[in-house]
Amino acid sequence: MLTSPRIRTDATNPFAQRTMRDRLPRILRETAASNPDFAPSIRAALEHLAASVAADAPIPMCDMGNPASDEWARAHTLHTGDTWLNSEWLYAETLLYRHVIDAVDWWTIHRDPYAPQKREEENSPQLWLTLERALAIETDTAEDKLMDLLEADLWGNKADLSYKVGMSHANSSADWLTDERARVVDHLMRGDGMGVVHIITDNYGTELACDFALVDGLLDGVVECVVLHVKAHPTYVSDATREDALDFLRLLSDERRPIFKGLGDRLAGARMDGRLSIEPDTFWNSHHVFADAPTRIADAMQGAALIISKGDANYRRITDDRLYAPDTPFAQVLAYAPAPLCAIRTMKSDAIIGLRPGQAAQLDAVDADWRTNGRRGLIQFKP
Repeated sequence: MLTSPRIRTDATNPFAQRTMRDRLPRILRETAASNPDFAPSIRAALEHLAASVAADAPIPMCDMGNPASDEWARAHTLHTGDTWLNSEWLYAETLLYRHVIDAVDWWTIHRDPYAPQKREEENSPQLWLTLERALAIETDTAEDKLMDLLEADLWGNKADLSYKVGMSHANSSADWLTDERARVVDHLMRGDGMGVVHIITDNYGTELACDFALVDGLLDGVVECVVLHVKAHPTYVSDATREDALDFLRLLSDERRPIFKGLGDRLAGARMDGRLSIEPDTFWNSHHVFADAPTRIADAMQGAALIISKGDANYRRITDDRLYAPDTPFAQVLAYAPAPLCAIRTMKSDAIIGLRPGQAAQLDAVDADWRTNGRRGLIQFKP
């Protein structure tokens, strides 16, 4: 049986500790600054939250009476006595973002506190150039096209509005940690256009645009339908919600350039005939790991052609947010998955499995921050 410690926000994991102590309070203050018309009470609540995290205060319970608050109450009881800098990272981080949603009164006014950053990303020329390149892929075979779309989707994961360091790195073949695209493509092609692909989404903007390009390719005779799993409310600054996904589909349909409008029209048609669905769930906002997914999630994915887990936080979720030995086999850790699973992720935290023996030590010798600087990426597969 595999055993390994969960990542914590104390000194046992300096990156998680710095993230909680330094980066997240800064994000909270930037959120307040980017919404200058927030009520004074909201601004004060965000500042209080930022200061309490930096000061390592006890983790408070979120507001009761809102969706999933009973689940948070049970988790809070299990973590009695925890402080922001002495707790399990996934629990502390996700609960912090839940506190933000309470602080801005999202449940009443449904105003996304991260909307200014998302609108800025929509207007980024790099987003549209990246999407254009993905849609312009021309290959001799459907297999090769799907290989290229998977690669585009990987490097689209660098575009994270809460973690911009990795976006400064150019992509190169040397930055691949594990490339199992061929196994993924072979698995899908053997389905003869049948089955469902579930994509657990990550970031809005450039990454979601690349997700939609991949969805378009999958629906072009590779599988029957695709389900996008999104957050039930804004979180992690840039993580995609259902409203975000629908907003981007509207942007595509309103585009004057045929290459983008064509994508928007095809995806709109797929939604109309049931081949594409966008499913929000509070599970993806929670501290729970994927192995503990509720029946409504596990049953929906049972027997799928493929589950695709996008991004760093979801990688932590599927690997139980534990620090396994880097060469622990990916399929061994993911044996619990209800269907074949593919992880697509650029490295922005320490959790990693499925590497070759000795590969992590080699990387340590040339780049001390290879696990966290967003430069390197992977596509891993468990049949």
